[in-house]
Amino acid sequence: MVPMAGLAAVICVGIAVDFSGQVHAEQQLRDTAGFCAREGSQVITVSARSTNQAIEQADSCLNRHHISGVVTVEGTTLAIEVRGDYTTQILSIISVDTLETRARVSTEILSTR
Repeated sequence: MVPMAGLAAVICVGIAVDFSGQVHAEQQLRDTAGFCAREGSQVITVSARSTNQAIEQADSCLNRHHISGVVTVEGTTLAIEVRGDYTTQILSIISVDTLETRARVSTEILSTR
């Protein structure tokens, strides 16, 4: 009975530690994606050429931070969707090695019209 209680305690601690770590990793991912979205949105006009530049600038920012994601522009809104993985610290004991993290951010493209 004691070994089972000990295992249950370890699993409960693992859930608390690893899920809070996942939340922290997801917040960092969201912050970086938001930074890249703002960087990409700072273009002069909203013409087709500058829309492509905004996407390229946001992609470049993601690449500098070693994050892969999808950058889209709809109207004057630039959106970034990114995914990542959090490597578990304790739950790997029960074969849960990673937890998925994802974030979606958007911003308005600045214009001088």
